[in-house]
Amino acid sequence: METKKKILVFVDFDVVVRHFLKNNTFRELADQNDVVYVFNNDTTSAKMGVTIDVAELGLPRVIFTSIPRKRTGLWYFLYTATVLRQQRGSPNFVARHRQLVDVLGAWRVRILEFLGLPGLYNLFRWAFIHLMGVETSVRAVIEAEKPDLVLHPSILTGYYVNELLIEAKRHGIPLVLLMNSWDNPSAKAVCTGFPDRLVVWGEQSKRQAIQYMRMPPDRIKCFGAAQFQVYRDPPPESQAELRKMFGVPAGKKILLYAGAGNGRHETHYLRLLENGIEDGTFPDCHVIYRPHPWRGGLAVGEDDFFSIAWRHITMDPFMADYYRRETKSPSGVIFMADYRIANKLLTLVDAVISPLSTMLIEALVKGKPVLAFFPEREHGVVFGIDEVHFADFLKMPEVNVCLEEREFHPACRRLVGQIGDPALATRLRESAEFFVVMDGPTYGERLRDLVGDMIGARA
Repeated sequence: METKKKILVFVDFDVVVRHFLKNNTFRELADQNDVVYVFNNDTTSAKMGVTIDVAELGLPRVIFTSIPRKRTGLWYFLYTATVLRQQRGSPNFVARHRQLVDVLGAWRVRILEFLGLPGLYNLFRWAFIHLMGVETSVRAVIEAEKPDLVLHPSILTGYYVNELLIEAKRHGIPLVLLMNSWDNPSAKAVCTGFPDRLVVWGEQSKRQAIQYMRMPPDRIKCFGAAQFQVYRDPPPESQAELRKMFGVPAGKKILLYAGAGNGRHETHYLRLLENGIEDGTFPDCHVIYRPHPWRGGLAVGEDDFFSIAWRHITMDPFMADYYRRETKSPSGVIFMADYRIANKLLTLVDAVISPLSTMLIEALVKGKPVLAFFPEREHGVVFGIDEVHFADFLKMPEVNVCLEEREFHPACRRLVGQIGDPALATRLRESAEFFVVMDGPTYGERLRDLVGDMIGARA
């Protein structure tokens, strides 16, 4: 009997737990290989990448490293210089530069931009990597476990990515990075080497990985999004059962207002919807408000949703307790919202309104009309509508876009008018394929086969 190959899966953030582990992404891989999970246990900081109790995940075997948070901050300087170098002159440079200034301050960014210049960068990078080395607990895990392959579902920065790119190469171990979020390839960089494979969502993220990360095209695989695999199958409930589950009336068109991670003043915008339904601008409609799973507390002047006597709006009942907790005492911790519930919700609703949120892509996958709504610019909040990963979405002719509050009601009328158009639903699903692969083998099956090809495991 052939000995199973050993795969180490390095996990460093709650969002990775939600998008990969909670969805059993590695089930097929674990059927044929010995899969061991590695988490970081940092006792030097109150801010932790993974805040949940790992024991509750029911994983077969877990190992811990002990990388201090301060070390990730040091790596961030090389990361920033690399991002600025690789994005200079690109359509995304202004957006990324603005975000990095928000994190590091203008003077640090100016210095790192200088260090990213041709000639200087290679010397700076070599010296930085030489001084940093590889964190001892990561090296100890690799040397003790002797894995056949290393997997890292990643936001392309954080505790592990820089360490693994160096250490896996030193031992000749194949390293596969799994893209976590929509903006990763256009906004991030790998600064200590290239992985043997980078798994992305679809054609858009493949192109952006080549352009912005300078990834060799032959190392990129398009597998779709691990967290979206649930949308391949409809939920078992009928529409009537779903209406009862989410507490919405029969006979109404259901609009979903999906909040954003950096969203604020959302009750103000919900009032615009309430008023439009009340005065007959878009009749026979009901709205479900779904707060983002890491929306944070209330903004200055923002009313609590539950302080308002809504007539045509209800909150997603599966998010209500989280909203109450987070608005009263913001924790900064990601809520592990279940994608199976999201599948039920997107099956129920007829159309989706959202600011900068992947829920817009999820709506396309489900064939639901969408309105990308960016009013918070008027409240001093700058959404990244100039970021290239989102710009591609806004250019689609099937997508409704509203950039000013005064245009909101006309945009909503257009959206409501698209409800029930089967030809549009087909075009939306087809358009979604540019962003995220949804046909063919599942993400887990593709990953199992990729690993088998790379390390010689039998299917």
